[in-house]
Amino acid sequence: MSMQHIQDILDTAERIAGNGSMEDCLRQLRHLCLDDFASVMLGMPDSGQYPGLSSVLPAMASDDVQRQWTGATGYSLMSQRVAVIEKLRRQFLWAVGRPLEGCRILDYGCGYGLSLRLLLYFTNPDRLAGCDPWDRSIRLCEEARIVSRLDITDYLPASLPYEEQTFDLVLAYSVFTHTSRKASIAALEAISPVIKPDGLLALTIRPIEYWDIEGGIEEPERSALRRAHNLTGFAFRPHNRPPINGDVTYGDTTMRAMMIEELCSKWKTIGYDRSLSDPYQIIVLLQPARRRRFLRQIRPFRRIRMVE
Repeated sequence: MSMQHIQDILDTAERIAGNGSMEDCLRQLRHLCLDDFASVMLGMPDSGQYPGLSSVLPAMASDDVQRQWTGATGYSLMSQRVAVIEKLRRQFLWAVGRPLEGCRILDYGCGYGLSLRLLLYFTNPDRLAGCDPWDRSIRLCEEARIVSRLDITDYLPASLPYEEQTFDLVLAYSVFTHTSRKASIAALEAISPVIKPDGLLALTIRPIEYWDIEGGIEEPERSALRRAHNLTGFAFRPHNRPPINGDVTYGDTTMRAMMIEELCSKWKTIGYDRSLSDPYQIIVLLQPARRRRFLRQIRPFRRIRMVE
């Protein structure tokens, strides 16, 4: 896990962790770059070399859990997510005009907490929350000792259990890549009240090209999904799951970026980003439509029409 160039920082963090102060420990670990911070999180627990850090930092999920939730494991998986989080840091500063450090952040659809672990690089646990409709996801977060606020939400949420205008940033990574139209609308509506007027919603979507690489689909269905995407801007292939209020909410989804505004008029699209380490996850950046000032007018080269 550790390399010589970061050893002094880790040794100091280990001494601090021995006193049981997670916030002081994180303050020291933030002297690392984000990639090294991620390596530390990936290596937890390491009770042989770092018993103190292992007692205060979350334990990393097993390879089986990582693979089941995200399809990858270890450094390959972590490098993909670090690239996304690093982009979020820059995009948040661009869109909101202040640094991400110390902000209130919600990881919507947090899974087993991979992003929650990395977001500790920017903010303390009491300013970080994660929610997910699958109780097993939240249970895994709790078992790993992720001490941020954790909530089980509905698959078709009418609301979220947070005060209005709580969060500066809401991240929904690999959520809208799986939700039905009805579930997507419900999520966008539910997130809207809990974000600050100048806050940023960063979600990922899949482009139409996803249907070219997704296995297990016969060509007639593949063509129908491409056609639906081209005609309506939205294509959904439900998984074999029981319906919720008459709707199978989970499957595989592609959509055009501007569809988000059509699904829920409470949002305004301001830009997009993408990482070559995970090319079928397009990051769409949105702000509440009630905001008067739209920074994309200053950054025309980022206009979302580029990914239509």
